[in-house]
Amino acid sequence: LAAMTVDGAEYNAVFTANTDTAYTVEIYEMDVNGAYGEAIETIDKTGTSDTTATFVPEAKEGFKAETVSGNIEADGSLVLKVYYERQKFNVTYNVDGSEYNTKEYYFGAAVDATLAEPEKTGYTFSGWDADAPATMPAKNLVISGTFTVNQYDATFYVDGKLVATVPTDFGKVPVAPDASALKPGYTFVEWNPALEAMTTAGKRYDAVYSANGGITYKVETHMMATDGVTYELAYTDEFTGIAGDTATYGVKTYEGFTFVSGTNYDADANTISGTIAGDGTTVLEVRYSRNKITVDINGDKDEYYYGEEIPEPTAPTEPEGMD
Repeated sequence: LAAMTVDGAEYNAVFTANTDTAYTVEIYEMDVNGAYGEAIETIDKTGTSDTTATFVPEAKEGFKAETVSGNIEADGSLVLKVYYERQKFNVTYNVDGSEYNTKEYYFGAAVDATLAEPEKTGYTFSGWDADAPATMPAKNLVISGTFTVNQYDATFYVDGKLVATVPTDFGKVPVAPDASALKPGYTFVEWNPALEAMTTAGKRYDAVYSANGGITYKVETHMMATDGVTYELAYTDEFTGIAGDTATYGVKTYEGFTFVSGTNYDADANTISGTIAGDGTTVLEVRYSRNKITVDINGDKDEYYYGEEIPEPTAPTEPEGMD
């Protein structure tokens, strides 16, 4: 300031900015529902008035925040607000390499582990390779599951009789047993129906055969013995025919014998016809009874079976007075 003159004087104030001007930083954090509440922290700072204050947020797992700045007002009214945005992450469930379900959660939120068990026709779910966490971590998660293929029975029949049961994976064609030797005297043709992919109901297959010719069967002829009770095998004849056909015995004539009619005689059955077994085991058994013949010796009549030995007759008594 100088001495006053007759012209008066003008003075201009000169200020120096304070370096300790107060300002405030407020920290806000998003909750697990995506909302912001009251500031979780207030930081008091100072700086030079009318300069730019910049605040760089610290890195925080599961959150992101932007750098904020503002002019430091001389009256200390500057408030910088920092918002930590909570990040979202996914829990993805894959089954056999394909996505089955994906759920999105905020970091730290409770994870809902409720999930319907996957289903796949012909398969059983084997489970997940990991359990879902109680709360969501700061990363995406992939939880994998697998299916195990089910097996169902393929059943194979020959003439209505079960000959093999083959457990087979769903969708696979069963491996059939070798049917060529299962029915002697017949040639295997095919399975009915044709072999096809396994279903959840299982599959039944019936063998189809064609009959072979030249199959041997026997006829055993039994003749009654001279005791009139027992029968003895007298002849065995072999014939051939087609498997499955009916073989019928043609009655023959034998001197001194009569074919036993009917199907039973002294509890022994006459088998005059039968189906030709493919394995050549068919045997027809027939019986002939021995005829009885009346023999008259000196007026004494007796019956003897054909071929039976006749006893020597008793000599007659000589009349008195006769030589």
